[in-house]
Amino acid sequence: MASIRSLGGCSSRRMYWQVVCLSSWLFQVLLLTVSQCETLETSENAGNAATKSFSFLQASSDDSALPEPLPMLLRFIENATQRNAVCADATPGGYYLRNYTGITKWVIFLEGDPNVVEEQFVVGRWKDGTPKRYAMSSTGWAPNLSGYLLVSPYASENPTFYGFNHVLLRYCSEDFWMGDVPPSDVNGTGTMRGFRILQETLADIRDLERATDIVFAGNSAGAIAVMKHANWLHKYLRSSRFKAASSTSPSLKIILDSPFIIEHGGMLNAAGDSIRPIIDSDPDCSLVDGIPCCLLPYCMLASIKRETNMGVFLTASLYDGYVLFRATNVGTKTAQQVVSSNHIRPLDYYLFMADMVGYKESVRQTLLFNAIANNPLISYFMPACLHHSLLPPTNDWFVRREGMGFREDVNLTSWSIVSVNGRTLRDAITKWFNTTDLTSKAVAVADTCLGALCNPTCLTTYDVSATSSHMLDRPICFGLLLLVYAFLLAPVVLELVIVGRWCKMLVTQQKVLKVRAVERAEREAQRDSAWREENDALASNEIGGGTKREGEISSFEDRPMPGVGRGSSALERDFGVDALEVSLEDQVYITFHQLSYWVDGVAPNAKNGVKPKQILKTVSGAIKPGELTAIMGPSGCGKTTLLELLMGRRQSGVLGGSIMVDGVPFEDQREWMEANAAFVKQEDVGFAELTVRESLTYSAMMRLPRTMDDTQKLIRVEQVIAEVGLSECADVIYGGESGPRLSGGQRRRLCIATELLTLPVIIMLDEPTSGLDATAALDLTQLLLRLAHTGRTVGMIVHQPRREMFDMFDRLIIMLDGQIMFSGKANLAAEFFSHVLMEEREESCGVSGSSSPSLGSSSTSPLLIGGGSASRHKRPGLSEKGAYLAAAAANPADLLIDLLKSDGRRLKRFATMKSFRHIRQRKLSMTASPKHDKVGTATPPRFFLSPLILAHIPGARRLADIYNPGKNSWKSSWFTRLWALEARVFTRGVWGWQSILIFLVAGVIGGIIWMSADRVAVLSIALTVIIAMPPYVNAAYIGDLFFKELPVFRLEQAAGACDVFDFIAHHLIHNGFLWTIAGVVWITPMYRIPPIAYEMERFMVCLAVFLTMMQLSARILMLVSTVVKTFEAAILYNAIWQGLSLAFAGIFVPIAYIPSFFRWAIYLFPSYLCFSTVCKVSFTGRVWHCKSQSPLQCLSRTGDAWLRFLSFESISSCTHLAALFTYHWGLVFVSFFLLAAPWRQKYPKKRAEDMNVAENTATMRE
Repeated sequence: MASIRSLGGCSSRRMYWQVVCLSSWLFQVLLLTVSQCETLETSENAGNAATKSFSFLQASSDDSALPEPLPMLLRFIENATQRNAVCADATPGGYYLRNYTGITKWVIFLEGDPNVVEEQFVVGRWKDGTPKRYAMSSTGWAPNLSGYLLVSPYASENPTFYGFNHVLLRYCSEDFWMGDVPPSDVNGTGTMRGFRILQETLADIRDLERATDIVFAGNSAGAIAVMKHANWLHKYLRSSRFKAASSTSPSLKIILDSPFIIEHGGMLNAAGDSIRPIIDSDPDCSLVDGIPCCLLPYCMLASIKRETNMGVFLTASLYDGYVLFRATNVGTKTAQQVVSSNHIRPLDYYLFMADMVGYKESVRQTLLFNAIANNPLISYFMPACLHHSLLPPTNDWFVRREGMGFREDVNLTSWSIVSVNGRTLRDAITKWFNTTDLTSKAVAVADTCLGALCNPTCLTTYDVSATSSHMLDRPICFGLLLLVYAFLLAPVVLELVIVGRWCKMLVTQQKVLKVRAVERAEREAQRDSAWREENDALASNEIGGGTKREGEISSFEDRPMPGVGRGSSALERDFGVDALEVSLEDQVYITFHQLSYWVDGVAPNAKNGVKPKQILKTVSGAIKPGELTAIMGPSGCGKTTLLELLMGRRQSGVLGGSIMVDGVPFEDQREWMEANAAFVKQEDVGFAELTVRESLTYSAMMRLPRTMDDTQKLIRVEQVIAEVGLSECADVIYGGESGPRLSGGQRRRLCIATELLTLPVIIMLDEPTSGLDATAALDLTQLLLRLAHTGRTVGMIVHQPRREMFDMFDRLIIMLDGQIMFSGKANLAAEFFSHVLMEEREESCGVSGSSSPSLGSSSTSPLLIGGGSASRHKRPGLSEKGAYLAAAAANPADLLIDLLKSDGRRLKRFATMKSFRHIRQRKLSMTASPKHDKVGTATPPRFFLSPLILAHIPGARRLADIYNPGKNSWKSSWFTRLWALEARVFTRGVWGWQSILIFLVAGVIGGIIWMSADRVAVLSIALTVIIAMPPYVNAAYIGDLFFKELPVFRLEQAAGACDVFDFIAHHLIHNGFLWTIAGVVWITPMYRIPPIAYEMERFMVCLAVFLTMMQLSARILMLVSTVVKTFEAAILYNAIWQGLSLAFAGIFVPIAYIPSFFRWAIYLFPSYLCFSTVCKVSFTGRVWHCKSQSPLQCLSRTGDAWLRFLSFESISSCTHLAALFTYHWGLVFVSFFLLAAPWRQKYPKKRAEDMNVAENTATMRE
């Protein structure tokens, strides 16, 4: 049913996925059906036996002639202590008796205990002076017993002997029922009075005198006692006691169940040592082949004479499990520990099988001895099983016979199940008992099949469940498994929530676009109507020497700009001019004083001998709000460095001087600058798969505050698109090196639009017009000018702007060689340099002694160079100064740049001095904002949210009403940033569905390839492929995604849009979702189709391990990507790491073959943890089909043997899964640490002199 329910999980949006999934499910059901049929077929007999096992609860119809079956009652021997019939601990000996009136047939059964052979165990029973088990004492014996098999009162269970009187002697003398030795001769380990107990028991049973038939039986050690006392009992039954009661002596038959047939592994020697006082005093125990004769069946059976007519029935397994297990573990564990599943260690199966072969051959040779083969009184039944005792009289034997991966299912119907050549043990005993012809053997059957357990009716089986151990059996491991699945399923759930949030945003965006389209159409119609009315009114006027016709555009100034009317903006149109205004108290001044910067990170006067490279040389200046400030200068003069320092974007080097934000040191305003300042870098950064609108949409979701809903953010996106003139290409993708893409100018405008989304108070741009055509550059400058005139602080770096753009600059800073040559009104720059040239010329002429200095006499002056600005604009009749002014009038930017390139070095000293005088004349403070009279009264600027944002917050009137510094309300929420990052991946179309399809197809193909595998080593290769394939297939996708997102992340991180935590969480969720889905479709067919493990418990544990390993592989690649610089290097190092991981996983080289001094390295590689865990879970207790008749001959192909070969038998699956889980989160932490890089220099170091000045200033303020 579990498989049928799993069909519901096979849904997919594509039909061919459904077909593949359904086919895989049907195939799985077919395999499970075949497996179940085979299981039912092989267990049919066992099932029937289980049904019969309860038949003893009801008597058959044959029982009607007898009284109701009685239990056997416990009787203690009268005056047992005086008669020395005591147990090993001196408690009275006893027996259980079921005696029917008038019945003269008896079964006398001596129960055995195999552990008596261990002398050290016998001594150990007396620790603390108390006996440890019932075999030592009669204390604790039950008052009655039902009895089983030979002593059962039910005909259905015991058809031959159910109507007999039953006597059961429980073993408590630890001497093979042979002893009658005083305590002084037993070395302090208790008494040995077993034979005396037997004698006194027979003497106490009065009705025994009228017996006509007696069956003397015993199992294990009791069987040895029966052999030893058979001749004695035969004589005893012919004593005067029995002759007085009857004229004929009762017949005597012997049943021996599993005596120790041969000496093997020191078994009988150990038994002889345990009863040494008896051996030394009993003539029947003389040594034969170095073994006491009383312990050897073939020796004792030779003493049975034919004339006694005492039939003997011997049954034992050709492979006595107890003897073999003890021999395998001799010297390491006692016999009881060998049998007990609580103490056993995994078998060394190869040695065990070799030992079995020798044991079987010895038993076969014993059956050929004359004492057995040529004696017609001795019958035998020898199945090729691996059990010890098939005729246990009590249920104690049922409990103890389990261990070492074997289970001995001896039960109430065992003798009716085990058969040889079609004859069951019960039938063989019945035939033997009813045979009157004593001239030939009644029964002589022994299995001829090869190998132990080759007989399918054997009750001892190699049971999978006996050694299987699932993690689910331990509560802590079950809890860990639930935790792992929660970790694996959490990204899937979050991803589904994010997809829902993304779809909601897309619906909202479509609504916004429809509304905007209607508004745009209405606005265009109104504007066109107004423009035509104006043209019609002026149709009669003469314009430019002609008459303007109706509908004609008279000049460029009259033509409407695309997307926005001249002199207005989309913001002004939507919200009015007041919405853009920044109040006086929110306007910000940025000033810098004596600013110096060394790029090599070495301060001046350093003692290490490294000469620093100075980029800025004690520059001072200011960027004022309400003005558009342009920074000009030749390439390499320090413009970008200055701007990055003012915006806090330079991370290295050494800084001297001071930067003030509204009179407050910049170091105290980093958080405020992150929230309220925008910086547009010179490089274009974007995703090739996203359109302009999509790029801005996700940026708006991350950058705009949480107080704005999706509709408001999307409206802001459309406003920015119109502001920067990207309406015509709003749905064009960013593009790559080929195919459809944005032009260079459009990419620049997209970068600017991204930064303008939040309407920041401070806007700094590094050459924003580079790559733009003249019209686009002019439009962009107009936009910046409008923003500056709203009270914002706007600065931009330009190289050589056209005249119309130059005229828009309110303030101009000209730099040369790390120094400021000019800082002031832009329209005064040309006049300023004219005075500088005149002063320089006068000084140079005065030095040379010339009496008539003339402008432009220098050979390097641009006024005299053919390509100079002045010479290009020079007209006949003008003086040289007039020519200079004419060139300045044509394009002052070209003139100034040409002048700096040609005469810069010569004029630097004069211009710098003039610039400082110019600044001082305008009384501009370099240390504080002009809004403050004193430095001490300077206060940090407030966090600014534009009136546009305030307009969307109902009831908001003051900034304090919506800003709470403790909650970062100026940022978007964490979930918004997360879903925006994730939705951006989905929109780009690189979310990895191709990988899922690849894994699905590969999983089905791989499952079919390994479908017929029937060897554990071959199935291990399948597990290896499951582990090895994902890291290599995933590497390309994960690395490409990481390295494409990293530049954009760095840009957004600097802008405060997201942080390292957001980036790591985004990759955790995305990779977690993708590789969980891909892992399931990959692992399920690869694991379920081959015969690895069909049990759902094993599969669920292995699935958790495999999926954790896939996530761990993704984390390894992410860690490598944070260290290296390129995608190719990350792929290379990841491949090397994964190769080493597989080499040390125990796959190609077993752990035992790795040098011990280097074995610790395996724990560094997660593949070892994964492979060992899935092997342990999948193969423990597994047995695959084998053509050999004996299952034990196939033990080399079992899972346990393979685990021993790989040295995985003792690992803890729970511990390894916990290690994988910990390994994963450790890598996440390390990746976060490396990406955040707290040890890196994030800001330029302050020069020691400036630090001392700052400390002195703080002291003076206090």
